Amino acid sequence: MLSKYDIRYNHQTLDKDIAYDLGCRFANFALIEERNLEIANLQSCVIGWDARPASQSVKDAFVKGILACGLNVVELGIVPTPVVYFAEHHIEKALACIAVTGSHNDEACVGFKLSFRKRAVCGSLLKSICLTAKQIPYNQTSHSTQKNCIIEAYIQKIFSITLENIPKKKCITRVVWDLNNGTACSIAPLLVQTLNTVGIESIILNYNATKFSKNYDEEKNLKELKQTVHKYHCDLGFAFDADADRLLVVLPSGKTLRGDDLLLIFGLDLLKHQKEALILLDIKSSQAIIEKLQNHGGRTILCGSGHSRIKLEMAEKNALLAGEYSNHIFFSSQYYEHYGFDDAIMAACKLLAIYIQNSASLEATLNSFKKTYLTPLVKVNCKSSIQKHVIGSIRANLRYTGVPFLDLDGIRCYPIRGSSEWWMLRSSGTEECLMARVEAYTLVNFKKLKLMLLQQIALVNLQNENIKYILLQDLFVNLIANY
Repeated sequence: MLSKYDIRYNHQTLDKDIAYDLGCRFANFALIEERNLEIANLQSCVIGWDARPASQSVKDAFVKGILACGLNVVELGIVPTPVVYFAEHHIEKALACIAVTGSHNDEACVGFKLSFRKRAVCGSLLKSICLTAKQIPYNQTSHSTQKNCIIEAYIQKIFSITLENIPKKKCITRVVWDLNNGTACSIAPLLVQTLNTVGIESIILNYNATKFSKNYDEEKNLKELKQTVHKYHCDLGFAFDADADRLLVVLPSGKTLRGDDLLLIFGLDLLKHQKEALILLDIKSSQAIIEKLQNHGGRTILCGSGHSRIKLEMAEKNALLAGEYSNHIFFSSQYYEHYGFDDAIMAACKLLAIYIQNSASLEATLNSFKKTYLTPLVKVNCKSSIQKHVIGSIRANLRYTGVPFLDLDGIRCYPIRGSSEWWMLRSSGTEECLMARVEAYTLVNFKKLKLMLLQQIALVNLQNENIKYILLQDLFVNLIANY
C-alpha cells in the first residue's frame, strides 16, 4: 500500500475503513506536529480528488477521519492534483493538502498524495504517519467547499506567469488538448477561454470525466491525438494523465515528446536567462540531455525518481527546474513564480509560450543536440520480493568486480571504461515491475550495453530458475528485439 512517494491501493481488496483510519492518522500527525492545538484547529486540510468511481467514497471516509480528530476541511471537488497543491499555497490557513487519486494506475487503484506545511510527505515521514496513533479527542470542526474560485485563481496564476505578457503571433496558434477523461476536464473550459484571449485556438478530446483515463505511457493510446494534430494542422498536441500532473506532447511530425525532451526544452529556455541554473533530473534521464544542458552553462544533479522525492530535493538544493522521464516537470518559485510542484497544465502553457516566442521549431531544438542510441523505459513484470533480490545481487556483484555505477534509487551503471554510456535497472515505485533503460553513442556499444545488463541478471542466483528465465526472456524481447 505504501509506495516510496505516496499511498496507493486496490479499493476492491482492502477494508473500506482504511481511508477513515488514514484520515485519522494524518490529522493526528498534523496536530502533534503543530503542538499548539488552538492554532491548529483554526487551520484546514485542503482535499481534492480524481474522477475514479471509488474516489468519492474514499475521499468521504478520509474526510470523516480528519474531522473526527479535530481539523477543518476545505473540499475542492474533482480537480487536477496540481490544483490541490496550488490550493495549499493559495487558501489562507491551509495546513496540509491531500489529492485522492490513483494517478496513472488502473481503475481499481485509489490513493493519496500528501503535503504538509507545503512540503511533500513521502518515505520515512509517510511511514511514521501511518504508525501514528489513530485518534485524539474530538474538537469542533468545520467543513466547506471552494471549487470554482480555486480553479479561477489557479488558471489566472498559470496564465500570468506564462502567456499573459508575450507578444501575439501574426497567425493563429492551434492546439489540441487531450484531457484523457480525467481531472483536466474540470479546468478545460476556463483554460480554453483564457488562452483564446491571446490568439490560441483549442480543440478538445476526451472531455468525459465519467470514463476511465488511458495510460499514455503506451504510445498506441496517443493515436487519436496524433491523428487530430495532423488532420487540423495543429501546432501542438497535449495529453494529460488521469490527475493532470504528467504531460506528453505531440508535434506536427507525429513525434512524441516525453519527460527527457520536455526538460531539455525548458532547461535551454531557462539557461538563456539564468546562467548556471541548477536543474535536477531523475536516474532514468538521458546522458545526452544532461551534457547538452551542461554545455549551455547549466548545473545538473541526478536524483532518485518519484514526484515527492524530487519536490523535496528541489527545495533543499534550490534548483530552478526539475523533471522525470515519466513526464513530471517541476517549476521553482525563485524563477518561475510557481510553487515547486509537478504541474502538467503549467508545463503545457510554458511550452506554448516558448513555442510562440521562438522562431525555431521545437523539433529543430531537439535535433540540434548529439544523437544517441537510446531505449525508452522498458518495464518487466516482477514481484517486489524478486525485484529487491535482483537489484541487491547485481549491486553486490558490481561492487565486487569494480564496475562503476551510481547507487541511487536503483542502479545506473557505466561499464565501458572512459565513457558516460550507461544501462539502468530499478524497481518501480508504483507498479510491480523492474524498469530498464540503455543509452550509447555508438550502435556497437548500444548492443554491448544491453548484453551486459542481461548478463548481470543471468548471474543472479534465484531459487526458482524459471522466474529468472522469464525475466531474461522479457527483457531480451523488449531490449534486444524491439530496440
